Amino acid sequence: MLAAGSEAVIAVLIDGPGAGDPLVGGIETELGNHLPRGMSARFKVDPAFDAGWDHHRAPEALEAALADPEVDLVLAVGSLVTHAAIHAPESLSKPVLSAYVHRTEFLDLPYSEAGESRRPNLGFVIIPQRVEADVEAFRRIAPFDVLHVAVAAEELPLIEAELGVTRYEEVLGVELRMVPIHADAIDSALVQMREAQAVYLTELQRLSVDERQALIDGLIEAELPTFAMMGHADVDRGVLAGMTPEIEAQLLRRVAINLARVIRGQEASGLPVLLTVDSRLRINARTAVQIDYVPSREILALAEVLHAEVLGADLETLTFIDLLRMAEQGNASLKVVDAELEGTRQDQFRARSGLLPQINATLSGQYVDTSGFDSEDVVLGTVSLVQQVFDDEIRSGYRAAQEVFQSAEQSREATRLDVLADAGTAYYNLALALADYRVVEDDVRLTRDNLELAKLRVDVGFSGRDEVIRFESVLAGRQTDLFIAAEMVEAARIALNQVLGTDQDRRWIPEAPAVDPDVFPALSGRLDPVFNSLDRQSDVRRELVAIALENAPELVAFDEAIAAQRIEVGFRNRRFVLPSVFAEASYTELIDDPEGFFSPQDDTFSVSLNINFPLFEGGGRRADLAAAEADLDALERQRDQVAELIEQRMRTAMHGVESSFSRIEFARRSAELAAENLELVREQYAQGTVNVTDLLDAQNQQLTANQFDNASIYEFLSDFVELQRAMAWFEVERTAAERDAFVARILSIAGGR
Repeated sequence: MLAAGSEAVIAVLIDGPGAGDPLVGGIETELGNHLPRGMSARFKVDPAFDAGWDHHRAPEALEAALADPEVDLVLAVGSLVTHAAIHAPESLSKPVLSAYVHRTEFLDLPYSEAGESRRPNLGFVIIPQRVEADVEAFRRIAPFDVLHVAVAAEELPLIEAELGVTRYEEVLGVELRMVPIHADAIDSALVQMREAQAVYLTELQRLSVDERQALIDGLIEAELPTFAMMGHADVDRGVLAGMTPEIEAQLLRRVAINLARVIRGQEASGLPVLLTVDSRLRINARTAVQIDYVPSREILALAEVLHAEVLGADLETLTFIDLLRMAEQGNASLKVVDAELEGTRQDQFRARSGLLPQINATLSGQYVDTSGFDSEDVVLGTVSLVQQVFDDEIRSGYRAAQEVFQSAEQSREATRLDVLADAGTAYYNLALALADYRVVEDDVRLTRDNLELAKLRVDVGFSGRDEVIRFESVLAGRQTDLFIAAEMVEAARIALNQVLGTDQDRRWIPEAPAVDPDVFPALSGRLDPVFNSLDRQSDVRRELVAIALENAPELVAFDEAIAAQRIEVGFRNRRFVLPSVFAEASYTELIDDPEGFFSPQDDTFSVSLNINFPLFEGGGRRADLAAAEADLDALERQRDQVAELIEQRMRTAMHGVESSFSRIEFARRSAELAAENLELVREQYAQGTVNVTDLLDAQNQQLTANQFDNASIYEFLSDFVELQRAMAWFEVERTAAERDAFVARILSIAGGR
């Protein structure tokens, strides 16, 4: 360990000009966060430490760095200089740490079953079994017998010297064609790969960004399936597929911590060498279309698809506001209610028609026997006008029909709110199903990575084949779970489309909700003080119940129906004393009287005022009154019952929201701790200090915790939809003034305790 207050000088040993510049800068920044107080580090760059992209010069550059009297330790950036350190004929006089991520299949690296370097004073970083996993995934995507490997020209001699192509073919199970890539001869390399079945791109660290893009574009133009060792970064550039996520941040942190440990005095060879990453198959759908490749359903289920829209998936983003609008416009149940409401509207118009004049035209033919011997045929035409002057039944019927229509309108509003609530629930069910699918998908990738670790432990003799078989079994089960999760997504999607009344093939991406477990999200968090205060919650519940009862269209519908029934009862009471009065005018024209028998006058006109008073109807009027009063009593009792149910629904929704919102924080913390625990256990498993059961338990714990985390969020959001439905008050439908008034009302109640 360096003396307190001293400066550690770190020689930067590189493969060639520009190698690893951003990475070295990141390591230098990160290292400052891990050095003991009072100590510092300086990165020394010298032309003598540069191998000039020549593996023959790499040992010389290494020796120059080790011989520099100012240098305390060496940071090797690149495969050439790391290889030189691994195979140096003499023992390393100073600690050498590599910042280059090696693949175990490409170089014979000296590490033990405990995951530590076997070479004294040397530390390095490896990703186990990555190439083998890449090739296996690639063959599932695009089967091939011969694989062209695009490898940096300066690295090819080292790779061939380590194991030889034949050994690689045995490990990977395919015939390999190594294609050296020179920065100034990309077109030549493309010609060599023109007839390839498939191409595997290695790191090619010497290529610039533009040169790398030119190579990828050329492979796409040749319509060749490609897979990237670099993983997602190259997939984003146009490579068909890759598994390795961005690891630069993870790598620079690991290297910086290792440097700090060596500066404190730890042996470089005692540092962990395994870098565990969560692989994730990513496919560039745009490239797939360009090379005329159609991913299978299984691949699409297992992969993260970039530019999925070009595959015809037609994914559409759906916001909550658009959801409610679509539900209101398209829902089939609401359309049925609208049709029924229109019928009630016409019933109202029909009831009103009895108050308007009634005009009738009659054409009649008469046979008249005048004397028993003679007869005449007469044809008469009559036009009559009847106008009700007073008819309590018709007038009461019209008034009652108006109330019934208003009641039907309120029932329609209740149905509309139910549809919005159903749509909201279906929306969040789909979001939950998608989130659960991603959790299972991540667990499948994690199981693959753990399977690779298990294979590595077998290779180094630390564990038996049984661990590999166990992870293979778990992987098969997880893949089954993934298809079940995909089925749940489809079921939720179809259910949502049914509620929306849209094409059930439409595919939605619900808007990702942002829920802060520390702030109650309603009304931009303005009610958070109320919902976080236990001593105010009873008052708030009481006030929200009052709001629910005020807003409930079900109660207004009953009020209108009760008003209509009271009109009916009033009419039945008045019917004992009130007659009906109507006026009638008629005009009759004699159209045909051949013998002139009927009258010398050809037409007649009459006007009458009629009063009708039913004296006795056999007790029917009293029975009608009693029935009307019984119906009124039933409606009033039903209204009371509905009010109780609305209060029950409101209070239940309140408790549901309070409970589910509180669970979010605990579920999220549980997921975070489960992830931290899994990371620790994975590292311990890689180092051989825990067994396969411990790792599987940690993995299952994370899976369960992540599912619970998702469930807590979407259960709360669904509960919040139910709360708004219980209040008959959806926030997104309200104006800013209405929202402000609502907040002021709740806060005034809560503050007045």
